[in-house]
Amino acid sequence: MHAARRGALGGASNEAGANHRAGVAALIAAYGLLGESVPWLHSAARPVLLHLEADLHVDDVVVELADGTRTFLQAKLTAGDKAFKDTVDQWCRAITFGECRPGDELLFVVTKATSSLDRLARALAMHRSGASLTLSASRELGRLRQLATEHGLDDAATARLLHAAKVYALDARNDGPDEALGAACLNAAVVPAGHGQAAFRALKAEARTQAEHRTTSDLEVWRGWLIRAQLPLVADAAGTPAARLEALHQSVVRYREQWAAEQDVLPLADLGLGLTSLTVPGAATDLRATAPGQHVGRDKLTDAVRREGRLFLVGRPGSGKTVASRLLAAHWAANGLAPVPVWLRLRDLVPLLPTAGPYRLEAADLVQAAVGSAAPLLQQALLAHIQRGQALLLLDALDEVPHHKDAVVEAVADILGRLPADLDVVVTSRHSSAQAASLLRLPVYELKDPPRLADTLDQLLGAVARRFAGSEDPDAWTAGRRRRIEHSRRAEPDLWRVPLLATLMVLLIAQRPATAMPGSRASLLTEVIDNSVRQWELRRTALAVPDTDPLLTADVLLDCFDDIAHLTATGASASWHEAHRAVATRLQHHWGKPPGTAAAAARHILEYWDATAGVFITNMPHGTLTARTRLFAEIGEACWAVRDPDSITAWMDTVLSDADHAESGRLAASLSSIAAQALIDRAVHDGGPLLDLVHGALADGAVFDAAPLHAYRQAQLARLDTLADRYPDPPPGTAINLDRGRSPCAELAVRLADDDLTPEQTDQLLTLAGGMGDRQHAVIAALCAQAQARRRGTALTDRELDALQAALTATTTAPDGHLVVLAGTDEVVRSAVTHLLPHRPHTLPTLVDTAYEATLDTLEWLETELPRLGHPSAYKAIAARITTPDSLASFAQSLKAIGAPFEMLTELHHTSVDLTAAQAWHLDAAAAFAAALGTRDHTAMAPAIAVRQQPELTRRVLRLVLEASGQDGALISAQLRSLRDERGTHPDWGLLYLPSTRTPAIELSTDTVDVDLTLQTLAYGNPWLVGLVLTLAASASSADTHFAQQLRAALPALAAHTRMSAASFLAHRWPDLGLPDEDAAVRAGAGGIRASHLTGTLRHRDAQDLLSDPDLLVREHAARCLHGIPPADRIVLDTALATPARQWTCLHCGKTMPVDAERCAQQHPRPTPRLAR
Repeated sequence: MHAARRGALGGASNEAGANHRAGVAALIAAYGLLGESVPWLHSAARPVLLHLEADLHVDDVVVELADGTRTFLQAKLTAGDKAFKDTVDQWCRAITFGECRPGDELLFVVTKATSSLDRLARALAMHRSGASLTLSASRELGRLRQLATEHGLDDAATARLLHAAKVYALDARNDGPDEALGAACLNAAVVPAGHGQAAFRALKAEARTQAEHRTTSDLEVWRGWLIRAQLPLVADAAGTPAARLEALHQSVVRYREQWAAEQDVLPLADLGLGLTSLTVPGAATDLRATAPGQHVGRDKLTDAVRREGRLFLVGRPGSGKTVASRLLAAHWAANGLAPVPVWLRLRDLVPLLPTAGPYRLEAADLVQAAVGSAAPLLQQALLAHIQRGQALLLLDALDEVPHHKDAVVEAVADILGRLPADLDVVVTSRHSSAQAASLLRLPVYELKDPPRLADTLDQLLGAVARRFAGSEDPDAWTAGRRRRIEHSRRAEPDLWRVPLLATLMVLLIAQRPATAMPGSRASLLTEVIDNSVRQWELRRTALAVPDTDPLLTADVLLDCFDDIAHLTATGASASWHEAHRAVATRLQHHWGKPPGTAAAAARHILEYWDATAGVFITNMPHGTLTARTRLFAEIGEACWAVRDPDSITAWMDTVLSDADHAESGRLAASLSSIAAQALIDRAVHDGGPLLDLVHGALADGAVFDAAPLHAYRQAQLARLDTLADRYPDPPPGTAINLDRGRSPCAELAVRLADDDLTPEQTDQLLTLAGGMGDRQHAVIAALCAQAQARRRGTALTDRELDALQAALTATTTAPDGHLVVLAGTDEVVRSAVTHLLPHRPHTLPTLVDTAYEATLDTLEWLETELPRLGHPSAYKAIAARITTPDSLASFAQSLKAIGAPFEMLTELHHTSVDLTAAQAWHLDAAAAFAAALGTRDHTAMAPAIAVRQQPELTRRVLRLVLEASGQDGALISAQLRSLRDERGTHPDWGLLYLPSTRTPAIELSTDTVDVDLTLQTLAYGNPWLVGLVLTLAASASSADTHFAQQLRAALPALAAHTRMSAASFLAHRWPDLGLPDEDAAVRAGAGGIRASHLTGTLRHRDAQDLLSDPDLLVREHAARCLHGIPPADRIVLDTALATPARQWTCLHCGKTMPVDAERCAQQHPRPTPRLAR
């Protein structure tokens, strides 16, 4: 028998019988869609897989059936003798090489049988049935046996052939007699009546395409062919497999639509104010999260989840983890490429756990917890998606199962290990559960503060306005609340960074007019903390304190908050046992609990403020307690102090003597008149910074008696003469001096100008301000005039408006000489908008110029106020001063250039690939190849320049890298095209750079070096391409010394940076090859390799000659390659490095410079060799 001969690759595309084979395959697919056996096949099982142009001996169509058997079909347009003998040859080979196993079938399918084939067909059928053969049948089988013998089959093999072989006539080509059968199979069962023929022809067209690509198809793919042809499908849960699939699909479509309707929707129902939801466009894509050690910049949570696939998302209490997980679910549901989201609370899995370990769950349990059992069709569909790895599991709030945490983690870890690796998973929790979740082995990401929280809160205020504004004008109501919110944000930045507390603050301010708000800052803070327990946590979870009436639970928690705060404020932290003892004592003495009950309740209370609320956090179970922000400790300590009026004065003396704790005294002053008196008496007596503490207490809402208040203001005026005109210079090495140009004296004067000074004190202030320069004096005079009008309760007079206009003009006058920052510029801008602009609109250009110098808070305020007053173009002019359109256009062009290499890669391989859902979504192959190309490791424009200047050279290098990577180029190009098409003109190529545990690491490997391409690339000199070709050359399994000599000879003609890279390669590959030592760039490249070798062999000391080279470039490169230097060797090497150098070579322009030159002619800096520490 001759050597095995496989079927011809791509045969379907160039044979006349391609349409015939496609018709046969389509008819089998039609029966597969029906879930029925193919009547003319021996097996009664339904077809489940189709292989067309398989790499087997019988290669036209291979059918896998549900019973595990296979049918091999050779389909021929003509039934001539040659065609039959060729088919028998292929049958025999299939038997010989074990492809056709017992139970399998071998078919010869023709469009029309000849009389001899008819006789053979009947003979084979009689033989298979076991009936006695007629003389004619015996002759036909004898002829087949003879052919089998000629092909080398023995008796046993021939018997298997006769049992498996079959001949059948079938013509399902367009308008062929069997096309109607295919159409009838599909009509009303798979597609609506009347669409059968179109559906069958669509199957044939796709089958031919499958044959050209030599791929495999199944029920899902056959159904996909019909969808691609835009044919309607029958949906029937009790119908054919195709109809059941469509019914399941429709249930998922409806499910996705329901979730997608929640896209960018923030739920508000838990706040209990009759609000349901708020739509914030971009809320999902604004979510930010970072992994430990991740570079700042690319931190979108949606990107991390897409690329990483599986992660553990932690965040502080109130940071919005549950909201974030639901935003992810809605965002995924709205994206047709994304896996189906399945969101559930982990606490809902607890009832499904076994009563004892080992704790196990099934995928069906996850689905039940997510959608319940009321929609069995949806349950079945979601289960199928999970089992195929086509879902995103969002498992929310591990911290909310404190008593079953380990069991839940064990069960989830087990099931994730059994589900497909393509299945995406996000588990959310507070930090307190991160250690328990380590068994999940998921990369940890931390949810960051929302970048546009202020905008979201402003939208919330607008939504609340419709409910609470009543008969008041909504715009006026909103503007008033917005001003109060801005004031609070500046006063309490720590509180406003926590999304939950910031939300509660907005709602508190929205619900109450200014007169009904808590009378002081301290009262406001305590009320917000109170609301965080009563309005949020008690609505979300069932909190319990042992032996405590549920109605009193919140009161007990809040009362003990003060005891914990006192301990953490006093010592910056406290031991858990110390805090437990203090809380238990409070429970005994104030709440009357017995010692045992008090101890148990104290544990629950500490756990609440730690694990649940995350206000006082331990570094480990029962470890050291610290306050999440200093503000929590300070307000709690102030509340603790005012419990006992008799000890307040002594406590105030203590905290006011300690600058680190004086803030608690300021807060206490607005909670207690005794504390307020103690503060102002001490401040007037001691002066200095304590006077500023009184100013802060006044701003907080503290009330002081008139006499000490007058004395306080007089002390502040007297203090003005003692303050410096400028802040001291920062320590050497400070990158940014935030106090540059600012005056502490002027800043105090501005604060006093806004105070309720007497006329005499106002005159005194203006006299003192005269010594601060005309511009600063004008600002202080205007603010004094505004304060005077406020005390009168009237509008500003013309004279006062003149003062304000003069101040506005002064702030725009450029200072001569040194930088001077005018104190009070923000106050003048706000006052001008409120008082001056309505009466003197011609001052708007001056206001625009001044606003450019204002702070970000004021700019945000102007963004709202100027359009409201009818000046929308004014804010646009201000914004234009900050970011010009030209800069944005330039940035957009640079982004397009950076994407040029990826655009080239999309066309590197033109073979069409039908990406799976996971391939199109995860992009792992493309990301792995992008990493191998090193585009991220070079300056952003180097690859772009290569593509623009040398497109054909770049394309050749990329093809060589692809070949050396061993990756599927068609898949990579298809993934890149898919990513490009997601966003049209602005593809998100940066997505490929994000970390993923699924992305394989590629190692390049090639047999030989493409010498011509390598030398051509080195001559061009693009650093990205140079790095690629040298990496390829280094990976070659063989490279002769002739190439080394060629490269050595080419060195002088190369650019300096290329010479150094090439020398590194030569020194690494051929250590004994002599390199020209008169070239510093060559010495640097070779020296770096030698320094790395010395590091690896612990012979650092031998690098002395490298570090004393006459050229600084050589020293710098060698020093960079020396690591882990022993102390004794470091002394020797430092001495060598201190040897005076003669010159330095610029790696950018190749020029040699004298050693004392700091820069070359093109302003490139001098090398600075330093040993690593």
